[in-house]
Amino acid sequence: WDSATAWRGLNNYEGQYGPSWTELACHYIKSYGFQIHDDNPRLKDFDDIVALSRKRGWHLVFNLMAENVDKANAYVGKDLMYLMKQNHDYLLNRYGHLEGVTVVDNFNLVRDVNFIDQDWTTEHYYEEGRRIIASNVAEAIKAFYPNEYREQTWPCDEGHYFFGDE
Repeated sequence: WDSATAWRGLNNYEGQYGPSWTELACHYIKSYGFQIHDDNPRLKDFDDIVALSRKRGWHLVFNLMAENVDKANAYVGKDLMYLMKQNHDYLLNRYGHLEGVTVVDNFNLVRDVNFIDQDWTTEHYYEEGRRIIASNVAEAIKAFYPNEYREQTWPCDEGHYFFGDE
C-alpha cells in the first residue's frame, strides 16, 4: 500500500492532490497499519512491567495516548481506523481487567485542532489537548492517592507565561 500510494499519489480529504498529503498518509500507515497480537514482542515488555509493578507492590497506570484519529481517518480512511480501534480494544482487554493495573483511555479524546504537528504522526498537543490527557491521568491516580490530590487553580485566564516577567 505504501509503495503503490507513494508512487501513484493521493488526494486529501478535500479531493485535492498533493505530495505532502500522500507522504502524511503513508506515515499514518507506517505508524498505525499493523495488528497487535499475542506474539507481539512489545507485549512481553508490557507484561514484564506488569510483573515488576506487582513484585514491588506498585499500582500501574498505562496511558493510551490520544492519536490524531481525525487526520488518520481523513487521509487513509476506515480500514486504518479499523486497525487502530482493534489494537486499542486489544490493549484495553489485555490490561484493563488486571488487578493492580489501570488503563487510562485517551485514544479518541483529542481532536485534530489540538495537535501541534499537522504534517507528522505525533502525540504533541496544544494546551487543551495536554489538559485533557493530564486530567484523565490525574483522575486515575487520584483513586490511589486521594489525600495528596489537589485541584490546580490558575492565577488568571489570560494565558500562562513560563519565562520572564511578562
